[in-house]
Amino acid sequence: MVPQKVAIVAEWLTSQGGAEKVVETLLEIYPKADLFTTVYNKKLFTRFKNRYVRTSFLQKIPYLNRKHQLLLPLLSTAIRSLNLKGYDLIISSSSAFGKGIKKPAGAVHVCYCHTPMRYVWQPDIDKRLVNLPLGKYIIRRLKIWDLRTNPQVDYFISNSNYTGERITTYYHRKSTVIYPPVEIKPEGQKTSRKNFYFTISRLIPYKKIDLAIKAANELRVPLIVAGSGPEEKRLKKMASDKIKIIGKITDREKARYYAQAKAVIFPGEEDFGIVPIEAMAAGTPVIAYEKGGAGESVIDGETGQPLVDRILDSAGQKGTGKWTSQNAFDLGIPIPTINAAVEARNLSVFKREREKASAAFPVSSSSHPVDRMVLTEEVADALYASKICSYAQGLALLRAASSEYHYHLNLAEIARIWRGGCIIRARFLDDVSRAYRENPELLNLILAPFFREALHQRQEVWRHVVETAIRLAVPVPAMSASLAYFDSWRSSRLPANLIQAQRDYFGAHTYRRIDREGIFHTEWKEKM
Repeated sequence: MVPQKVAIVAEWLTSQGGAEKVVETLLEIYPKADLFTTVYNKKLFTRFKNRYVRTSFLQKIPYLNRKHQLLLPLLSTAIRSLNLKGYDLIISSSSAFGKGIKKPAGAVHVCYCHTPMRYVWQPDIDKRLVNLPLGKYIIRRLKIWDLRTNPQVDYFISNSNYTGERITTYYHRKSTVIYPPVEIKPEGQKTSRKNFYFTISRLIPYKKIDLAIKAANELRVPLIVAGSGPEEKRLKKMASDKIKIIGKITDREKARYYAQAKAVIFPGEEDFGIVPIEAMAAGTPVIAYEKGGAGESVIDGETGQPLVDRILDSAGQKGTGKWTSQNAFDLGIPIPTINAAVEARNLSVFKREREKASAAFPVSSSSHPVDRMVLTEEVADALYASKICSYAQGLALLRAASSEYHYHLNLAEIARIWRGGCIIRARFLDDVSRAYRENPELLNLILAPFFREALHQRQEVWRHVVETAIRLAVPVPAMSASLAYFDSWRSSRLPANLIQAQRDYFGAHTYRRIDREGIFHTEWKEKM
């Protein structure tokens, strides 16, 4: 049963991290869902600027609405004050109080649990509460509250097997493991490795950044520490002159440090651990504490290299591409990108033959310097332009089939349906659907104003990427086919006149002229 009304509950939105990324992803999956939280810092979450975020009474408290840590005594009351009546699916993102909502009758509550309250159930690791005055009393009270809220949760999702085991231990509940989203950006990889180690984290005690600093001090190796938090002053006092604590950094700076570091250090016992995955995506070794979620991603001898490089380069297919090509030929609709993709799969199967050809035709060793960061950004633009043309071809085929077979297809509605549950499900489809809603008689997707502008902005970069691939002997058949389709579609005059002349020469197939009416044939004379 598809839920009619969905609520996403974030326990707080006062800082950006892995839990907040989960909330953003849930809103992508359920774009019409309403977002609830106890307290919300609007300046940090620009992605939500056009979204009405429903908050608790804590939002009205000046200054404290940016410091949820100071609101601990009120958070359990605040989370239960959120009015969720009328929602039939509620998804909470919880590392402490999020799961403690007041579930309305008839609703289903799914809790994405990042961890059972760490400072309550594992005070030996996270000492934030146990060292406070009355800390042990507070922990006991929170344990009681935490257990009492469990019946409000219908299904637990854990972010790792490690977290799932603790849900079983503390809550006596089963959970399903769904690893959280990690945004892999290859930007920043243009420089070579340098002589330093790198770690990035919120600077709070249980992250154990002090261990990384102690190790670097003893070994006298350079270490760069990125991040901020209450531990920053203490860690700076510990650090030798070879250690730099640089505070918060941008995503672009983070990518550069990942790419340049000799290794990334991950010393804490984390529930999942996004940092090791980001580091390994940059091809950087990870030195991690072999406990917690990192033990599921940093596996000696198995991870640390891009998985895609370990997959056999022989692509299979089930037949949908072949059938699409066959139908296109029957209807006379050009779909060169789709055809090229099918043929590339067919060619990839001949692995042994390709290996022999590779030895017979080695690629020239002459260097072609490439700025990898710039090229990565250009490839993203070229891929987007190619995708527009690929969709244009597929939708043109659907349009022709609808006319030929009287299907009466609504292309805007088809794009919307694909967005909601097809194997594609790309956000790109929202723009496609909008284009056909605005103009149901649209002849070709590339002529829609939004996509026309996108192609104008990217076509020079697109050409450069294809040119670079050719120069480096990297086959990009589908991207090349998309560019050829674009150039053919936008050309008022094509070299097809030469093709038709050759058809007339070889098979007397006749031709038409641009300067007079009629059908013509020429007795072509061979040049001796």
